Amino acid sequence: MWGTVKDEAGFYVPIYYTQPVPISNATESLERIFGKTRTSAILASPYFPLSPSDPDTFRVSFTQFGTEYYWLCPLQYFSRQMTKYKPIYNFRFSRGRDMPLVESSFCAASTGRVCHSNEIQTVFASGAAVTGFSQTGDDARFARQVVDRFTSFAKAGNPNPQPGRLFGVEITNPDVTEVEWLPFGQSHATLDMNVESKMVYNLQAASCQWIEDGLKQDFMFRLPSSSDDLK
Repeated sequence: MWGTVKDEAGFYVPIYYTQPVPISNATESLERIFGKTRTSAILASPYFPLSPSDPDTFRVSFTQFGTEYYWLCPLQYFSRQMTKYKPIYNFRFSRGRDMPLVESSFCAASTGRVCHSNEIQTVFASGAAVTGFSQTGDDARFARQVVDRFTSFAKAGNPNPQPGRLFGVEITNPDVTEVEWLPFGQSHATLDMNVESKMVYNLQAASCQWIEDGLKQDFMFRLPSSSDDLK
């Protein structure tokens, strides 16, 4: 069992881009991270467009590309290989919580983004990560679901409670029992984790294929070969 959060790369936005970046500076700003060759390919692709109507479009697109390139697409690739040998259960967190004591407005829960580490409070449930930060309402309900699903997997190698085998309170949680978590398999299934979780399929299939093709053909994701490529 393995997975990602919806906006993993957003965690790095406040580190590299403390303020929204104008579209006119997009090329220069991306080149600092990815070099000229990769930047040209990213900006020319149809998968990570910059929207003139969104003043923060650069950071949004950076988050999307970074999440897919470093997390989601490699996970999809490895899942396709591993599922040949055993059942693989994929998840994606589409709900998270602000990290206590960490200021990060770009990744605040109020934005709807779920960045790297925003699932920690949920996974460890109330008070286990930082004393005094309890969870109530939908936060508590979601944390209970996540703990129950992960507990089921730890007990039996299956995140769905198995009657007749080791199980506890998770068998009574309708948020768990009413949505069957399907293995990745040929349908490339992923549990989209939220208060009301659901199965989704072939996440970002087109853009992930584009990234894989770029890696195989070495036309944009090669490491810079000279200092000029980093300027």
